Amino acid sequence: MDKFLVFCLCASMGSFGGYSGHERRNSGNMPYRSAILGLIGAALGIKRSDSKGQISLLKYGIASRPLAETSFLRDFHTVQSINSTIKRPNSRKSAFLAASGKNIKTTITKRDYRTDIAVAISVWNQGGNWSLEDITEALKFPKFLLYVGRKSCPLSAPLNPKIVSANNPIDSLSTVYRTDTINEERLSSGPIITDPFPEGEPDLTEFIPSEPIDRVRWHFEQKEQWRFFEGADK
Repeated sequence: MDKFLVFCLCASMGSFGGYSGHERRNSGNMPYRSAILGLIGAALGIKRSDSKGQISLLKYGIASRPLAETSFLRDFHTVQSINSTIKRPNSRKSAFLAASGKNIKTTITKRDYRTDIAVAISVWNQGGNWSLEDITEALKFPKFLLYVGRKSCPLSAPLNPKIVSANNPIDSLSTVYRTDTINEERLSSGPIITDPFPEGEPDLTEFIPSEPIDRVRWHFEQKEQWRFFEGADK
């Protein structure tokens, strides 16, 4: 039996990253590994510019499973680009005033969200600086504000972190409490996404951009993720 830190990530609205461009920032159905590591880092008070602290966060395994079906929501932003001939403006406002009457490029950008989020999360230590007990305490009393993907998406319920003993990450996820804030009509158990672990035999192996390399420059690299579908409806 091994120790795992488990908690329930709940939010009325959130956004989970993926392959995105300037004009569209999409969102998957589930948080990637990088999103959970970022949440833990915020709770511990690790700044994005703290390279050593960010690297240490990579030494934790992550597993997740949706507890509810989410809905899709899209928001639209209007973005204006300033003419390149205007050099070193004092402010964005002064730049647009200087460009008054000239050609200003206007673009409609899209931001995708998911609503009614409830995801079971499991974390295990693979040589990181902080014990699971340290992270549990940090999630209860976070140093920085916790949010789900974007600052406009706060948590809708306490994380209720706890440490459990289980044979593997998949078994540990079954101990996560389903919060009462989940609409009964949306209750579900979807596929499990997990980092590789000893003696595991995934139903599907894939590589996704889930490993944060540089938080300041927003660089991520491909990392192997396992998916398990058996028993998803239980």
